[in-house]
This record gives sequence, C-alpha cells and structure tokens, in this order.
Amino acid sequence: MTRIATIMIIFFGGWLIMGAPILGFQKKPLTPSADLPIFEEVQARSKALREAFKEGLIQEDPARKELSFAVLDAFEELKDSPCDKAVRQTYVKAIRPFIKRNFRDRASTPVEIYEHYGKKLNATGMFDEAARSTIYQALMFGYLDGKDLPGAAGRAFAMAKKFTNAKTALAKSRITPKCNATG
Repeated sequence: MTRIATIMIIFFGGWLIMGAPILGFQKKPLTPSADLPIFEEVQARSKALREAFKEGLIQEDPARKELSFAVLDAFEELKDSPCDKAVRQTYVKAIRPFIKRNFRDRASTPVEIYEHYGKKLNATGMFDEAARSTIYQALMFGYLDGKDLPGAAGRAFAMAKKFTNAKTALAKSRITPKCNATG
C-alpha cells in the first residue's frame, strides 16, 4: 500500500512540477489570418478615420444628428436642474430612441462610412461620442438609473452597478444632486 502511495505521490508531484499538463492540450502560437488586419493596419485606419472626421469628409445621417442634438439639448437642461422630474423625463425620452437606433444600426449596414484604401470604415461612433458621453455622465452622477435605459443597455448598467466598488460609490455620493421630497 505504501509503495502505491509513494509512486502516486511521485507521479502527481512530477506532474504538478511540470505545470500539470493535460494530454492533447498544447500551447500553439496563433496563425495569421488574411481576413484579420494587423495592428499597424488598424492603427492607420483609425488615424485616417479620425482625420477624415476632423476635416468633415464624412457625412452624418440626418436622423442620427437630430437624435444626438435632442440628447445634448436635454442634458443641458438636466444639468441646470437635476432634481426636476419633468426635465429628467424629457432627457429619458430623448435618450431612448437614440440608444435604440444605436443598437439597430450596429447590427445593420452602417450609414456613415469612410473608404480608406478600398476598405469601408464605419464612422458611426465618431458622431455619437458627445451624446453617449452625456448618457454616461447622467448615469454616473445619479441623474439616471439603469431602468431608464431600454433593453440590454439598462440590464447591462444594472449589472455593472451591482459590482461598483465602494470608492466609486463614495465619489458618486459627493456629486449626486441632493433633491428634496418635492423635486
């Protein structure tokens, strides 16, 4: 009995020292794919997209522009009076169609595109940045809650909020607007 135990200890000890390899699983380097761009290509495309955006070479979808401006205008009102429930509802009504359109457009063919050396680049995110930023600010400052966001966005925020660390919660408590019971 002790011989079997000794042999097993030596075997498993050696196995653990070797990094506990499992037969059939070996680390192999990734093989390059012609379908995937290399890092330098991604960087060059990103730079070209940013420059084209700055120079006004990409046309924005008018419907998206209208939704973005509605979000930006409503956020300015919300910043001025964060405790006003009517202003908050106006902001929620502005962000819902904006977020729904973003999800829908990401799943379909992009409207705002820029062609760079024969490759079509999606420039949709370039135009949404300011409006998305206001939504993040409103969520972090406590002006909105996850239930105000439609569908998956609301669920994702609610899950992320559960895992917020105490330091962030403390910072939020210092900047969250203190509203009285009436407003």
